[in-house]
Amino acid sequence: MNALTGKITGKLNLSFCKHWSNDLPYRAIVAVAIQPTHGTILYQVAGADKAPQNALNALKLAITKHGGTCFYCKRQSELEPSAIDLTVDHIEPIVIGGDSALSNLVVACKPCNGKKGQARIDAFNPRATKEWISALRKQLDDRLLNLK
Repeated sequence: MNALTGKITGKLNLSFCKHWSNDLPYRAIVAVAIQPTHGTILYQVAGADKAPQNALNALKLAITKHGGTCFYCKRQSELEPSAIDLTVDHIEPIVIGGDSALSNLVVACKPCNGKKGQARIDAFNPRATKEWISALRKQLDDRLLNLK
């Protein structure tokens, strides 16, 4: 994956293109294809009848289908996502080098997303930073164990 663009180059095992959290709505998102022209990973959302979508749109759809919990404050919405105005946040903002890869996206309530703005996650919420980095590390360790 090109770190600057979030696009795929070369061959990729789609089973590894999953979110680092096993909670809903993330586990409802499954990588199904790579868009040939741009190399963008396309995801299908369980329970949705829409065509495969990029990570950002897939997470938005998964929130509407499955609800979610704000990654930062842990406010939860299971049946009515709009009740707490859930949004999608880029953990590492695009303006400082983040991308729209699924691993950089989380559910956030509007108040937390607004407070975080374009700040780095470690400046906004150290607990969330530790949770994110620990989960990414575990995901990478698991992938390393599966290499032959």
